[in-house]
Amino acid sequence: PRLEASRSRVTDVAYSLPWQLGVCGGAMLDTIAMLLIVAEVLPAWCTPVHEAISLAVLVLFTVDIALRLIAEGPSFFSDRWNIFDLALVLLSVAANAYVAFGGGSQATKQAPVIMRAFRAIRAVILAYRTIERLEQGAKSRRGPP
Repeated sequence: PRLEASRSRVTDVAYSLPWQLGVCGGAMLDTIAMLLIVAEVLPAWCTPVHEAISLAVLVLFTVDIALRLIAEGPSFFSDRWNIFDLALVLLSVAANAYVAFGGGSQATKQAPVIMRAFRAIRAVILAYRTIERLEQGAKSRRGPP
């Protein structure tokens, strides 16, 4: 009973609209920051700010994946987008850790940048899912036609 109550609370948080909007907003912020850096629109002093934003978003994504794994249990792996999210987060963490600990050449130091590009895809998926949830919530509040 306590385990089910805990799982229910985690589910409530993981799929709450504020949490989903926060994760989606973080993904969008990370994507915009990445595009500005790649386009060389921002001055060089902004790079550490972008890296901090990117790390914060990666932590947010990691917590989101953990919450959804707890909430859904083994059924988490039945959704291909969940598997994509999990692989993306794990690869991003691995790439960032590898670079942070001084591993690799200049080419491998670009791995986190490549992972950020894939996280931009995740931002689009999250936005789609959040909009879908908003529509479902609006329909359920209106009732049957």
